[in-house]
Amino acid sequence: MRFSSSGAVLQSPMAECLMRWLSILCLVGIVSQCGLIATPVAAADPSVLRINEIMASNSSSTKDPQGHYDDWIELHNPGEAVIDAAGLYLTDNLSEPTKWRIPTDRPALTIIPPKGYLLVWADGDVAAAGLHAGFRLSASGDQVALYASDGVTLIDSVEFAEQHPDISFGRDSVDPSQWRYFGLPTPGAANTAPYLGRVADLGFSHSRGFYDDPFLVAITTQTADAKIYYTIDGSSPFDLRTGLPVGTPYSGPVPITTTTCLRAGASQPGWLSTKIVTHTYIFLNDVINQATNPQTGAQVTPTGYPTSWGSVAGDYQMDPDVVGPNGKDRFNGLYAQTIRDDLRAVPTISLVMARDDWFGSKGIYINQSQDGTERVASLEYIDPATGDTLQANCAIAMQGGVTGGGTSLQRWKTFKLSMRPRFKTHTDDGLPTGGPSELENRLFPDSPLTSLNTVVLDAVLNHSWLHAGTDQQQTATYIQDQYVADLHNALGGHSPHGAYVHLYLDGLYWGMYYLHERPDHAWAAQTFGGDASEYDAIKHGASGVINNGVNGSASTRYNAMVAAANAVASDPSSAAKYQALCDLLDVDDFIAYLLANWYAGNHDWPHKNWYATHRNTPDGKWRFHSWDAEHTTEGTNSVAQSPSDIHARLAGNAEYRLRFADAIHRSFFHEGPLTHPAAADLYKVRMDQIDRAIVGESARWGDNRRPTNPYTRADWLNTQNTKLAGFFPTRSNQVLASLRNANLYPQVAAPEFRINGALQHGGHAALGSVLSMTAGAGDIWYTLDGTDPRVPGTVPGVSSSTILVAEDGLRLAMVPTGPIDDAWKSDPMFSSGAWQIGYGGVGFERSTGYERHFSIDVQAAMYGKNATCYIRMPFVLDAGVLKNLASLTLNVRYDDGFIAYLNGVEIQRVNFTGTPAWDSRAAASHSDVDAVNLESFDVGSHVGLLRAGGNVLAIQGLNESPTSSDFLISAELIGGNTPTGVSSTGVAPAAVRYTATIPLSSTVVVKSRSLSNGVWSALNEAVFAVGPVAQSLRISEIMYHPASEISDLKSQISEAEFVELTNIGSQTINLHLVRFAKGIAFTFPSFDLAPGGYCLLVKNLAAFEAVYGNKLPVVGQYTGSLDNAGEMIELLDAVGQVIQSFEYKDNWFDLTDGLGFSLTMRDPRTGDPGNKSAWRPSALAGGSPGTDDNGLVPEPGSVVINEILSNPSGGSDWIELYNTTDRSIDLGGWFLSDDGNDLTKYRIAQGTSIPAKGYIVFTQDQHFGNSADPGSRKSFGLAKDGETVYLHSGLDGILTGYSEKEKFDASEPGVSLGRWQKSTGTYNFVALAEPTPGQANAAPLVGPVVITEIMYHPADQPDAEYVELLNIGDESIAFYDAEKGAPWRLTDDLARPPVEMFFPSDPVVYLLPGEYLILARDPALIRAVHALPTRVKILGWGPGRLSDAAGKIQLSRPFPVDADGRIEWLRVDRISYSDGSHPQDFATGSDPWPVGANGLGMSLRRIDPHAYGNDPDNWQAAPPSPGR
Repeated sequence: MRFSSSGAVLQSPMAECLMRWLSILCLVGIVSQCGLIATPVAAADPSVLRINEIMASNSSSTKDPQGHYDDWIELHNPGEAVIDAAGLYLTDNLSEPTKWRIPTDRPALTIIPPKGYLLVWADGDVAAAGLHAGFRLSASGDQVALYASDGVTLIDSVEFAEQHPDISFGRDSVDPSQWRYFGLPTPGAANTAPYLGRVADLGFSHSRGFYDDPFLVAITTQTADAKIYYTIDGSSPFDLRTGLPVGTPYSGPVPITTTTCLRAGASQPGWLSTKIVTHTYIFLNDVINQATNPQTGAQVTPTGYPTSWGSVAGDYQMDPDVVGPNGKDRFNGLYAQTIRDDLRAVPTISLVMARDDWFGSKGIYINQSQDGTERVASLEYIDPATGDTLQANCAIAMQGGVTGGGTSLQRWKTFKLSMRPRFKTHTDDGLPTGGPSELENRLFPDSPLTSLNTVVLDAVLNHSWLHAGTDQQQTATYIQDQYVADLHNALGGHSPHGAYVHLYLDGLYWGMYYLHERPDHAWAAQTFGGDASEYDAIKHGASGVINNGVNGSASTRYNAMVAAANAVASDPSSAAKYQALCDLLDVDDFIAYLLANWYAGNHDWPHKNWYATHRNTPDGKWRFHSWDAEHTTEGTNSVAQSPSDIHARLAGNAEYRLRFADAIHRSFFHEGPLTHPAAADLYKVRMDQIDRAIVGESARWGDNRRPTNPYTRADWLNTQNTKLAGFFPTRSNQVLASLRNANLYPQVAAPEFRINGALQHGGHAALGSVLSMTAGAGDIWYTLDGTDPRVPGTVPGVSSSTILVAEDGLRLAMVPTGPIDDAWKSDPMFSSGAWQIGYGGVGFERSTGYERHFSIDVQAAMYGKNATCYIRMPFVLDAGVLKNLASLTLNVRYDDGFIAYLNGVEIQRVNFTGTPAWDSRAAASHSDVDAVNLESFDVGSHVGLLRAGGNVLAIQGLNESPTSSDFLISAELIGGNTPTGVSSTGVAPAAVRYTATIPLSSTVVVKSRSLSNGVWSALNEAVFAVGPVAQSLRISEIMYHPASEISDLKSQISEAEFVELTNIGSQTINLHLVRFAKGIAFTFPSFDLAPGGYCLLVKNLAAFEAVYGNKLPVVGQYTGSLDNAGEMIELLDAVGQVIQSFEYKDNWFDLTDGLGFSLTMRDPRTGDPGNKSAWRPSALAGGSPGTDDNGLVPEPGSVVINEILSNPSGGSDWIELYNTTDRSIDLGGWFLSDDGNDLTKYRIAQGTSIPAKGYIVFTQDQHFGNSADPGSRKSFGLAKDGETVYLHSGLDGILTGYSEKEKFDASEPGVSLGRWQKSTGTYNFVALAEPTPGQANAAPLVGPVVITEIMYHPADQPDAEYVELLNIGDESIAFYDAEKGAPWRLTDDLARPPVEMFFPSDPVVYLLPGEYLILARDPALIRAVHALPTRVKILGWGPGRLSDAAGKIQLSRPFPVDADGRIEWLRVDRISYSDGSHPQDFATGSDPWPVGANGLGMSLRRIDPHAYGNDPDNWQAAPPSPGR
């Protein structure tokens, strides 16, 4: 291995060849070694095994047995004996130690010889040949751990940071305790030729984004002796092939005075270099005047760029006619006044690479001959709205063609070209990009993709201002392509997600672009699951292959699907041929795709402009995806076209047409996506996204085709409003009429739903509401279990089902008092003198709920006497009807069980086993919620029991107990003329004929069709969310990060996550179809939750029950895991209404973050779950699933860390606690610590208590630092430069759930720090005027220099910001400490300050007692605006602005910490101000800061300089008065 002088790897062809051969030899060696072990051997203890090498970014180094470049983990046996790794566990998450078990049935693969190696592929493909772990490694940083076969004992682990492509991370072969990077990965062999280290990542003092004023950028790395190189012309600071530095050596901060693309990297000989990092700094004043002569307004070609692009003149200019400053524009400043905001209206993407790669002799932008070739570029994403940014190096090519080569844009059909950034480690010709193999998806928040391989920067040609055709220019939209994809997604299909961005090329603004996904094989794998290599992907047709999935040809498989469609066309009535087609094509997705394109009127399709993908697995199906749908929303209408004419081939099949009808009904009715105004609203979403950004496009390209009269936002708005007024209002009816004419929507009207008589299609309904249905003709058949009332695949004829026993028919009922003759079950003429007679159901109700379902009340005879009731239903059957009957369905409403007999023979029983007696009881209850619904039972096998003439259906109804409060039996018997499931009527066994209204006692999914003269309607379906579920259901406990320390069942603990929910309402709620949409995934079945009751969802039921037992109210297992780092949780009710949506955070409490305590709501009825104050740790480790543990430990805030002394001028450190409550609290067994990883350092002695409103002080010399104190397990002292102190409750030496911590800053000798309550009710922990151990805290220490005035938002002149300081002390203050050689500092953000000022050392600035000092952004401006005399001192802080919204300003002085002179900052004064409009930031719900200082001409003025400053009560808005 050779290194360049910069430390970069020199990858010669010989080195690459050697690497390949070594990999092959290593793998052969493994196989040979395994082959030598043909018989079982006594294996040594596997605890000596170690993780030896990992590859987390395998791009081209070593292939797995399937030919994939997958990540891998290498285990090494350093011992002298054979080790069998079978049964051990590998994981990439230490909280899930049993994630993947090494197989126990493959000794040839798992035995490791002495000094040998074992290779495991980390690709998630556990079924593939070889050893494949059930997880993948993250190249952005991950962990790997090896556990013993008990799933508990950790054998070895490693945590690694971001990895470089094809560079492994492993143990040094000389010193295995050291981990190194290896340019030559050696899977299966000893690690060799390591890098000496990895140069630490670069730090930039200013992050990419938008700036107004010049500044200096400091670039740093923590690696000593590493050299930094940079460029500002777009080129790479390192040669991409050799790794040699070619940029400017960094010697000091880089001045940034205009829009600049700063690229930098660092290297050191023998070390792994940093990535090349790019920061683009955009100065909008420069952008607005881009390529413009300030005097003439003519275009000026930017320096270094070509004046011509081949046959045309280059176009670089921002049009001064649109946005020219100072009245030079043609629109009276209409756009010039807003352009700065317009250029921030959508996110920005900056593409940066060597200028010649864009515009040189082989530049990809201007040379069509270079289409399809790739260049290495940097991509930055900057979102001004959120502050979110990212940067990744990538390969970039011009967009167009099937596989990326060629272009659909013949230059110069348009000047603005589309591009395709590809996230890959090497370009097609092998040049390393220095970037990732995929990019974390932060570009499309609504997309299911977690990472991106390719994105498209789409310039938009059709219906844009750059099209050659005037008609296209004058109907510019920039929306239509993504709109069709949005429609397809809204209809349940799968098409690319997109967004809009402003694009910059090497700092030149290039216009507004449409950024979207590319629906290729990689996209499909993330969307539908599996590996990208499994997917076929084609574009435009069978010959347009993008990717051949494994084991075959994409063209062949696509043609096979088309052939199946042809087979349907040749025999439309063949169910087998239609099913064969459905096995190859996702028909529902296809229908949605067609509806989206037909609605939009796509007329540049389907002969081209589509993608299709297919997973080559037995259940893989072809799906179509929207692409390049620019010729849409123009008004054309065709409902016949489809790719490869598939629709026309299927349209003759009745089943296909009915599926189409169902999709039409979902889409064109009941506010579906294709109704008006829903379809228009979806269009307006995209309109709103670019409403202001279009001004940037107008300024950049609006004059390209119309130089003297540029297109503007007004033109664009006119086009959009024309569409909104002319296209959308009538479009739904137009397309629906065409669909009806094409016989895709039946004439039979679908049923309509009503709640309490009023039309309502789904939504919320009160408990006890009544559902009814209406239809124009025929019978209504419905289900309440989510199934279709029609049997799919059946061709309906005239309905001939027969109601043999009607639900409202004759009934005879008797509650027996002893045995009676069995003839009651079989004899239609059985003597019934003692029986009650009536019509309808039989039952009783001591409360409410069943009254409407029974007419025969048996309460007097049954309640408290017998749990059995006999019911007879005699009926007469005509011989002609009997002859045609071939199926029977028994529908029953029941509470709690029954046994049914037909002519004396048992045909069905529920909730009963054994031999029935006259006083039998049901074996289980049947909930009231379910009892009122008809449950269907297929009893078709008993048709032969029927006879012409008299018959009897007899039921022995069963209650669970004689004292049950209610009882119900209501039944009907339906006969069909063909066997069940094959009925020519197509009525499903579970379907019920609608005859009467349906009371709603719980959430239901209603599916309904009309059947008229053998013709089915489309399906009408809706969800009715019944009861106050959203008002009553709350998350009450979250165990997101269990810990193995809480039980001997350690292997189970990591899987024992749970979420607890409670009913805070006053009535029972049913949770049917409530679901978690974020964080975890779970949809509730029907489940009743009583008032005050709890229920649980768990990650792993077996693991949960191993820890907590099996008696808790677990509803089910969720999928996914709760994020240990915190995440968003969203709970929705059955119709999608948000019940709760909040983010929990892992830093709220140390106890809940891996120490085994759960997050527990203090009061689920009132707490805001997004606020830490609403939560507390559970009282005990393990949480309290299913119970309430309130009161076991004090409420949060009961005992606080009130004051500390960490820098005594003499004596000892101490910690003071304060009891905020009105009762004494026992502190015996509680803990103090200064280490978040060791919270039990000092245990407070038993018998120690703190009185109500009292204090207690613990000192270092007597308590927590005294090794002789029995409670001092690990002595500690407090750091004078600041740290965190922790207080936790405890019991018997174990942590319990009370938790407090206080982070404190550096302090002067003898100065204590403590809590001080502000006017807002919150506390600051600040330096105090004097120590007061055991007493109430003194006032804060103020001075000697204080901040007295802040002008953060001037009214007229943005640069007129300033901060005023005042010396309130008795001595002169020097702002430079000569002894320490360090200045004072002013900053507005301690971590990454936009404003940062170090006071000068030459000359040193002094401030006399009572004297003011002004710190300003522009000192000359401040002096002029406020007419300040020369005696008033003013210093400039340089670039950066104070926040106009809310910010912090801190004045600090240098503080010596140790003998080495390491400097920390000691706070002198700090103000956290707000603009008066951020109520969410304050516990009171209102912002107390004065609004007058927010751009209204006032400044913030301190009322009393001697009083505590960081309190809004001490500030007022006042006329600015700097220096006085």
